[in-house]
Amino acid sequence: MLLHEVAGWNASARLGGLEDEGVISRREGSGTYVRTYKGTGNRNPFHIISGLDSRPSGTRKELVSISTVAAPDFVADALGLPRKAPVILMVRKLLDNEAGADELITVDESYLLPERFAGLTPERFTKGFLEDDTLYKFYDREFGIVIIRQKCKVRFERVAADGALPRRGFSLICSVDEEDFMRGSEAAIDAGWVGSREWVLDTEPTDGQIQVAHKGRTWFEIEMTGVTAHASQPWKGADAVAAMAEAVCALRRAFAALPVHDELGPSTITFGQIEGGYRPYVVPDRAKVWVDMRLTPPTDTAAAINMVEHAIAVAEATVPGCHGSYTVTGDRPAIERDPASPLLAALKCTADDVTGTDTTVGFFTGYTDTAVIAGKTGNRNCMSYGPSSLALAHKPNEYVPHADIVRCQQVLIALADNVLWDASGQVGA
Repeated sequence: MLLHEVAGWNASARLGGLEDEGVISRREGSGTYVRTYKGTGNRNPFHIISGLDSRPSGTRKELVSISTVAAPDFVADALGLPRKAPVILMVRKLLDNEAGADELITVDESYLLPERFAGLTPERFTKGFLEDDTLYKFYDREFGIVIIRQKCKVRFERVAADGALPRRGFSLICSVDEEDFMRGSEAAIDAGWVGSREWVLDTEPTDGQIQVAHKGRTWFEIEMTGVTAHASQPWKGADAVAAMAEAVCALRRAFAALPVHDELGPSTITFGQIEGGYRPYVVPDRAKVWVDMRLTPPTDTAAAINMVEHAIAVAEATVPGCHGSYTVTGDRPAIERDPASPLLAALKCTADDVTGTDTTVGFFTGYTDTAVIAGKTGNRNCMSYGPSSLALAHKPNEYVPHADIVRCQQVLIALADNVLWDASGQVGA
């Protein structure tokens, strides 16, 4: 059996495409209607049977048609049939009736082998499908067919055929605090869940690229103290805000002179938060700034500390009576590409094969959990490959394109097939 999902969860955004494919018709002043669909579209099928066991509250499934049709090419290929072989096509629509009016959400096509579902008619389906049924239950009760997820089925068949258990283990690690101090990935390392020998892949948004390198991430808190006085007599005080301004400018000049990495580009500095002073008429005796540095080799945290210390010295000399101090609150090293990485080779080959394109290998502009693992363990097989784009992150309308999810799903499943049963002898868990 093959489920072919025609519309996604947001049907309203895809009605135009469905109308072009002959699935629906739209009549001005009347509404949108499901047409008798002949199954000739060129949409890509999902090979996992999904969404049949449950549905959102306030919705119902309604049978559109059951008919025998010539198998489209993608169905024939998926089911191992000759081209144009007869198959049973069941079309159902999911309607949202929570508000008392039926609104189309999805249209599902199920292509069934005639010899396994002989006697399936609209009348039998309508009579035999109980109120609390799912398709799984119906097929089991009426035809004695138990449906399992095809991806799992493929793997079970491989094991049953030749006893070939995976040559490597596979672990899924879900971490916390990945946007801040990344204590989740550090805890995973401390617990021994991941170390220097594993192949580690995250699914951060990478714009279709494999991203294998990271700028370092070093954080500072810089504080400046001065002497308060009335603003009408500033010479009696020491302006901590003015001193901090001198330190900020000195750091900006220092970063402008740093060398540029061939792949990762320039080191950058951001003064993400600053505070100081009390009132406009008072010389401020304190100021504090939080600094984010994204460092590229050869610049590292030791070099950054030297720049901060020099900037503080400049500030103290320029604004007498002020004194500066700093604390390093984050220290993540830069991660450079390892051209000899076996994970990179395997992922690049798989992505190229699945997508039919030459997959770009680049670098991730932020910092990831896999970069933490690489930096703390020396692991050179840590990288990112995931759907969407970092440019869409932290936006009011942040989203992930559905096509990107499907692409990454296909690549990662193929990678697992290629790697977990690989007999090359490469290490990795």
